Amino acid sequence: MKLPRRTILFLLLTLALMTVLYRYPLSATHQYGSDSTFIHGLSNAITREGNAPWILHPLSYAGLYPFSYPSAMPFLLSLTHQVSGLSVETIMLLFGVLVSVVGVVSTFFVTRNLTKNDSLSLIAAIIYSTAPYFVKQTTWIGSTHGFVVALLPVMLLILLKDILNPKLATAAIIFSVFLLMVSLHRMGILAFFVLLAFVFASPMHLILRRLRFQLTRYQTFFRVSSFSLAAAAFVILFFSLFLFPGLGGIDVREQYGSGAFFQGELPHILLLNMGVSLTGKLGVLFPLSFLGLLVLLWKRPKEANHTFFALNAMLFVPLLTLRDYVSEFVVPFVAILVTFSLLLLARQINTRRKAMAVGFVAVVLVSGGFGWIMKDYWATRYSADGSMSDATFETALYVRHRTEGALVANEGLHGGRVNVIADVPVLPLGGASLHWYTAQQVNYGFVNLSRVDYTLIDLTQVTFQHDWIFTISGAPNAKDGFENIMYHPLDDRTAVQSMTQYGIHTAIVLKGRPYEFSSYIWRASPFLVSLDDGRYKIFENSELALWHVR
Repeated sequence: MKLPRRTILFLLLTLALMTVLYRYPLSATHQYGSDSTFIHGLSNAITREGNAPWILHPLSYAGLYPFSYPSAMPFLLSLTHQVSGLSVETIMLLFGVLVSVVGVVSTFFVTRNLTKNDSLSLIAAIIYSTAPYFVKQTTWIGSTHGFVVALLPVMLLILLKDILNPKLATAAIIFSVFLLMVSLHRMGILAFFVLLAFVFASPMHLILRRLRFQLTRYQTFFRVSSFSLAAAAFVILFFSLFLFPGLGGIDVREQYGSGAFFQGELPHILLLNMGVSLTGKLGVLFPLSFLGLLVLLWKRPKEANHTFFALNAMLFVPLLTLRDYVSEFVVPFVAILVTFSLLLLARQINTRRKAMAVGFVAVVLVSGGFGWIMKDYWATRYSADGSMSDATFETALYVRHRTEGALVANEGLHGGRVNVIADVPVLPLGGASLHWYTAQQVNYGFVNLSRVDYTLIDLTQVTFQHDWIFTISGAPNAKDGFENIMYHPLDDRTAVQSMTQYGIHTAIVLKGRPYEFSSYIWRASPFLVSLDDGRYKIFENSELALWHVR
């Protein structure tokens, strides 16, 4: 269905407004997520030092070198903060809204390029905009998963416009977008497969078109055979990881052996758990994407843009079995594939305008309603995905203005959040993630880089589970330093050495766990017991207490 230009502009503006409202934080007063605190801390280092101390090698920008992290977002936050004077938290909120709107508009035009249907393109944009995990990753958060997902439709749109006649200028733009995606988050490397599909799409399209012409007399046989081969390849690739757990370094038993409704390691249990998990992340209409893929294959892509999209779908949908990064990355593909299944239904009721209007409204309400229900699901269910509390913020302000030296926290999530507001070193490094080696060690001067050796790992052994390609030796293990403090009494030699090494002067204690510390699990802490007996409490509120250590 073609709509007037003004109608399209009005609907896109309305959709953009809905996208903004969806991402307005109704129940939070500070940024969400533990990743936000880590990235916020890196941006603080750039502002404080005037450079990024962890950039030791060109690969550091992509987070592939030791002591590094994908660095586009810390640079963006710091530079915007210095130019505008806005707080980093405010910039996070605005950037999340901005990139989500860009992604929504791009998804509309990508779908329009593929379907030539304005109504279905709007539906795809709505499904994309309200995909629960995409909403989560673009709502007041510094984690850059959602930013990569927002740039993917931009890349697809540029590639689709020049698929039959690639230009040098287009290649330069695409390469720049790819580098930006990689430097935002490691999952941006998945865009390499999109570029690979682009390279093969045009020659494959020409081959298929010639085969259809040569085999005109056997059109039905050719259509059924090609569809069956494509469907069989898809099924084999998809189910092989369930039938042979561990294939390619991926063990689906670890990811989907335990779910919200089913428990077990049988293939059908793993498949059901995966379906439930992905529906919760990608939206209630996600199952229709498989039907959409079958529709696309049965139609036999007749244009190069359809061939390009089909290659991407054939690759990424089976890869949903691999890890969370892939399930987030495919949001645009899922939204567009759903529209192919809806297109099949729309053609069956082509003359029934009222039925189509009712169906359009129903899809919008179902997708939008489910997205709204799931909007705060992770923030309320997992503390690491929640918002910084006012009590934590208050504690951080006290630390910033009334204490000296570094801090040690018995729980990394709250310690990391105090760190980004107070801008002082805190153990454990990495916040909730409890890093062994991290960019923070370089930022705080905890490691002598001249004593560190770097070794490139065997690249033939790299799997989808690897986030690094180097091993290091000669660097202090921050996790061990943290545990050396917590496992020993306050005046024990081992604890004193570690506190001296990291410059610890103050302890942050979560009041709900006054004598335990978190290191993957909660453990008893002689340090905290001796702290209560031998030192003075200098601050406390409803959530945290501060103790002067030395």
